[in-house]
Amino acid sequence: MDGSSPACPGCAALPWHSFRRSSGEKRLFFFYLLIPVGLVVLFRLLRRGALNGFKGLLFFLAGAALIYLVNFPPIPPSHIFTHGDQGMFWVRGRVKTLFPEQCNPQGIVLAATAVGRKRSGLLPATGLVKLTIRDGSSHLAYDDELVVHGTIRRLRNFANPGGFDYVRFMKHKGILVSLYCRGPDLFFQVPPAVLGWPVTLVRRVAGVRNAFSRHIHGTIKDPHCAALLDALVLGNRKQLSQDIQDTFARSGASHILCISGLHFSIVATLFFFLFQRLLCLFTPLLIRGLARKGAALMTLVPLAGYALISGFSPATQRALIMVSALMISLVMERENITLNSLAAAAIVILIFQPAALLAVSFQLSFAAVFSIVCGLDLARRRQFPSFGNTLVNRGAIFFLVSLLAIVGTQPLVMRYFNMVSPAGLFTNVVTIPGVGFGVLPLGLLSFLLFPFSAAASTACLSLAGAVAGPCISFLSWGCHLPGAWARTVTPDLYYLVAWYLLMGALYVWLRWETRKTGLLLGGAAFLILLINGAVDVRQRYFSKALDITVLDVGQGNSALIRLPKGACFLVDGGGFPGSSVFDTGRYLVAPFLWQQNILSLAGVVLTHPDSDHMNGLLYILENFRVKVLYKNGDQGGTEAYRRLMFLARSRGIPIHQVDSRGEVMAVTPEITWRFLPGFREDGRRKDELKKNYNDNSLVLKVNFRQFSMLFPADIMALREARLVASQGTDLKSSLLLVPHHGSGTSSTALFLDRVQPEAALVSCGWHNRFKFPHSRVVKRYRQREIPLYRTDQDGSLHIVSDGITWHIEPTRKAVHP
Repeated sequence: MDGSSPACPGCAALPWHSFRRSSGEKRLFFFYLLIPVGLVVLFRLLRRGALNGFKGLLFFLAGAALIYLVNFPPIPPSHIFTHGDQGMFWVRGRVKTLFPEQCNPQGIVLAATAVGRKRSGLLPATGLVKLTIRDGSSHLAYDDELVVHGTIRRLRNFANPGGFDYVRFMKHKGILVSLYCRGPDLFFQVPPAVLGWPVTLVRRVAGVRNAFSRHIHGTIKDPHCAALLDALVLGNRKQLSQDIQDTFARSGASHILCISGLHFSIVATLFFFLFQRLLCLFTPLLIRGLARKGAALMTLVPLAGYALISGFSPATQRALIMVSALMISLVMERENITLNSLAAAAIVILIFQPAALLAVSFQLSFAAVFSIVCGLDLARRRQFPSFGNTLVNRGAIFFLVSLLAIVGTQPLVMRYFNMVSPAGLFTNVVTIPGVGFGVLPLGLLSFLLFPFSAAASTACLSLAGAVAGPCISFLSWGCHLPGAWARTVTPDLYYLVAWYLLMGALYVWLRWETRKTGLLLGGAAFLILLINGAVDVRQRYFSKALDITVLDVGQGNSALIRLPKGACFLVDGGGFPGSSVFDTGRYLVAPFLWQQNILSLAGVVLTHPDSDHMNGLLYILENFRVKVLYKNGDQGGTEAYRRLMFLARSRGIPIHQVDSRGEVMAVTPEITWRFLPGFREDGRRKDELKKNYNDNSLVLKVNFRQFSMLFPADIMALREARLVASQGTDLKSSLLLVPHHGSGTSSTALFLDRVQPEAALVSCGWHNRFKFPHSRVVKRYRQREIPLYRTDQDGSLHIVSDGITWHIEPTRKAVHP
């Protein structure tokens, strides 16, 4: 029985007004804005009178309007979005990425000025485009005018619960479409004879940046140290390997790699100290108390310079505003009112960047600073630790600051990065002074000296590399200590509210000793934790239904089977070819599992060692507790397969090779798994076996009372015929995962007549180059009146069965035959 309800047709053809009002965005808008701000407004209405409350209400409504315009921007008829998903176009526009070489050269932001089917008849157009050059490299520069021939595509998400909302992320940057082209399809327009001074400045800075980046990698032989300098000074993270990024993340020091308020605070501190000492040499300035104010104003110049050379990203802009607000508060002699300066910085940021409210960097920065300010204020009042000038006291304060930053940001880190890093308490004590006050200043000094003295610049770089090496080694050692880090599930908004209510209750109790308010806040937090935790535990461990989710992993396969009482099995992990930098395990499968409160898997099934089924499992085996790995007898010849086997052995995961004659396992008293007989025969040549990876796939049938689902992986016509001959009517299943993503070589008529599914599900990529599912295959299902669900159109497919009836709920709503 299919309980799904038809809705709007295929998601790719949705008009803008349809997909912009997704439930996810409504929830974010509601929880992040309406509830907390509404409560503040209500509090002020009751506390300070109607006039102040009315002002607060107006301020709230203005903020809500700005947020709404960012999330749901008006689309004029001339916007390039209107040409999305309609084939090839010629587009003329200007490069708006400050330093395109940092994009490799992919992900260039192009401001469209004209568009058309023919190059000779372009019509005016507006809007930003994400330009990707598939092959060939071009030396692009800021404000270059280009004419590009390629496919304009509306941005699109992988539709899995818990997944990253890429469409909303790009929308906040003002980008609604992407354009793919080949190198030969990109043409430069003749630049004007005279460029404006902003363009000239950016291009000259780009030239210096490129030269200095080459200087870094030519001077520092250790690639990790060179990449770290490149990231700290120039904001260029493309040279950082995934391993080094994981090392910093697991050791609790990932914030060092992203230029943020920490880096700007260090730069401001160093230059403020230098300028103050310099101005103190002038007695009139010292007597009038202008030395300190002058130093604060002068510090704004190197801060702006650092923001420019480091790429001037949105996160960098926010950090610049935060630290500049502190400098201005020094000039106004209001530095003691830190929270006011913090609030002023937040207001300025949100006026110019309303979408920053939903940005991870904004939330982490302000949560960390707010926690540190409140915690240090409480520590001073309690005289713990003693705020003296001894080395021990300064070390205790530094440790306390690190602890407060972790306390303030930990729930956000768990929500966005699914990680807790206790090692950060001690690694930051060493890394922040070493990298922040050693590597970063030396790198900046080297950059300043580079145009004047190559020898002096090289000396500073060599010294910076000598400091960076031990810091990286220390972090590598720290993240391998027992208990240094751990993966966590994704806490929902209720857990975040409970955490900060607890912190607020503790602060109120210790700060004002108002036990009644503290108990009230703590009781509310405890109640939220109790109710939300009880609901989660009931859904995970006391459910009596069989849950199956076929994930949207593009052109690949991955499905989660969750049994009654909570045991979970993962069938394949999706994946792209080895040359692809997109890891489906890291970015698609794992976030879904964490969102479902899953940290361990009772089993992982690798149906066959092809990249579109296997590559995503590498990350899963690295980051989840897996009890057993099921596989067939094929031995893949790729590096990914060898690494998968190494991971299984090194982590003590038993490898169960399924008997080619088939196996039946009673997973629970009501659920049985049947691995149907295999296809391999002895004596076959190696080249023949390789050709038959698809036909050798494990075929799994899950039976739950009267419900069953068949997972045939990538089998083709020959294997289907053999299964029909050996299994007969035993192939009959309630649901069928369409073999080989809907290839024309599978889903034969005889096979479908034996399986007789009530519905079929296709796991395939959007506009995939194989054009799966094949039109002939779709026709066979339609002739048999079998509803066909597709991950490329419907997103992930969630199946729930009580053993008698079943229900399919697609993430996207689409009409099915």
